[in-house]
Amino acid sequence: MVSHDASGSAIGYIYQVRWALLELIRGSNTRPDMSLTLERFDDVAWEDSGGNPTELLQLKHHKHKNGSLTDKSADLWRTLKVWMDDPRLRNSEGPELSIVTTATAPSGSAAALLRDDAERNVVAAAQLLEKAARSSTEKLKTAVARAQWLKLTESERLGILQRVHVLDNHARIEDLDAALEDSLWLAAPQGRAADFLAVLDAWWLRVSVDLLRKARKSIRAGELKAKLDDIRDGFQPDNLITTVPRIKGDEVMDLYGSRPFVHQLQWIDASPVMLTHAVADFHRAVAQTTHWVDRNLIEMSEFDDFKDALADEWELAYDDMMQDLPDSASDEDRSKAGNALYRRLRDSTAVQVRPRYTEVYYARGIRHELADGCTKGWHPDFEQMVKTLTIGAS
Repeated sequence: MVSHDASGSAIGYIYQVRWALLELIRGSNTRPDMSLTLERFDDVAWEDSGGNPTELLQLKHHKHKNGSLTDKSADLWRTLKVWMDDPRLRNSEGPELSIVTTATAPSGSAAALLRDDAERNVVAAAQLLEKAARSSTEKLKTAVARAQWLKLTESERLGILQRVHVLDNHARIEDLDAALEDSLWLAAPQGRAADFLAVLDAWWLRVSVDLLRKARKSIRAGELKAKLDDIRDGFQPDNLITTVPRIKGDEVMDLYGSRPFVHQLQWIDASPVMLTHAVADFHRAVAQTTHWVDRNLIEMSEFDDFKDALADEWELAYDDMMQDLPDSASDEDRSKAGNALYRRLRDSTAVQVRPRYTEVYYARGIRHELADGCTKGWHPDFEQMVKTLTIGAS
């Protein structure tokens, strides 16, 4: 039976993206002026400020833990073929070439002799590969690469191998979180490595997608360093981090169309744009609060204090509206007054959950949460109008 299981390939792609983040973190100190690419020159690559590749990395993730990078290994020969196919990489002055693999290079193998250690011996590795190329009888996976290798001159083979570095026994995909957290130990606040990584991962997903779809060519190591500083700043006592991504209100309108806070906006003739933005703010703010509380990034008492401060601001503004509204105001004028009150508070940044957390969606969204509880409203007659909702729901 033909297998259609693509899990191995899927894991390989995920591994490539997450390992690239690990490589970028490690390189942010050692290669601050260089940039990293995905699927441009190779699986992963480093380039200099002029856009010239300085190191190409082929990644090999094995489904099983006992993978072995022998002289006749398909992984080894497939990688060599990728590099042989590019004339620029056959040049002895070309970029460094690295194989990053979860497999282990057996002692005495060509791959073991190409590690960056005291046993490195390029000439001996070339001899072992020539022997393997001539003696192997495999016809499907490595035959073409082996024949291509044998057509190269000895100097061409050595010119390639002197730039090849084998990084074997690397962390598997299930171990990458731990490796990433270890690499962030200087950047992340104590005890917050997992939370710090979660925020970094969300940012890296967007960056890596842009790299893969060629919306951007590369990412500078210095850009990552700036992002790490920005994330760390979000963990300061007077600040918070945003972990919930933006969302379009029309995508979730069906979830909230009958909620009290939406009715409250309809009573003041809110425009469709106002409604969709309100739904988006409400959805995102509630989800963000839940995440902060679950992660112990904010105490419920602090959140309650913030809601109380918003309610106080709202109460004063509502009272101002009522004092300015004549008793003889028409229904249209009363609706307009509520609309003006909404706009006034919507644009207010006087109350923040923390002094340096200035994301405007959050206060807006929590105001809608208050309106959803029907304790606050925009329309001058919202209390009476809320009763119609309660009656209709009973």
